[in-house]
Amino acid sequence: MKHLGVIAISVIATLIFSCDSTNTSFEKAVPDVYVLHIISIPGEGGTVSPDSGAYIRATKIELRAIANPGWVFDGWQGDLESQNNPDSLMVDNNKYILARFIQNEFDLDIQIDGKGKITTEVITNKSLTSNISINSLFSSLLKQKPQNISNSTEAVDSASQPSYKPSQIIKLTAKADKKWFFVQWQGDLTGNENPVNLIMDSDKKITALFRRIKKCKSSN
Repeated sequence: MKHLGVIAISVIATLIFSCDSTNTSFEKAVPDVYVLHIISIPGEGGTVSPDSGAYIRATKIELRAIANPGWVFDGWQGDLESQNNPDSLMVDNNKYILARFIQNEFDLDIQIDGKGKITTEVITNKSLTSNISINSLFSSLLKQKPQNISNSTEAVDSASQPSYKPSQIIKLTAKADKKWFFVQWQGDLTGNENPVNLIMDSDKKITALFRRIKKCKSSN
């Protein structure tokens, strides 16, 4: 009986050791998986390929930003700081990437025929790139990471601005010099309304036509 008890203990010990070995091997066989979080700002600006997803540790991912019509890619922020497109990164931890897009700007070329000047004033100036707090977008994901992402807003000075954002409305006012008068607009803007509002939906080339006031001859 004593001999049988020793054998039983040996069998149980062998089984326990085998189970532990199997568990250890199984844990080693399961790869580490990390999540890649991607957000486009603004959402209508474009997309990123591939999108957010889970990847096995040490996977190298190539990210490509795809801008929608009227927008251009402006750079990566977060765990990828770069202007390259496409660009790649190694997934060795949870990653948080921000793809920034900005709208194309349109040039306004104003020529003057005669003597006078044109003043411009921005009637509408909506910042469509990002008035959103980037930190708030990742607040539930980043925890301590928001300091890695910067936020910026853009102030527009119409007096020195050579180009304008799409859909901005520009007020044009023609002011004739002394002894001259404004006649009409030519080019991408026609008519003689003054002042007049212009919607920037493409590059514009405009000519303001002025003519000299003729003296009336007196009859004897």
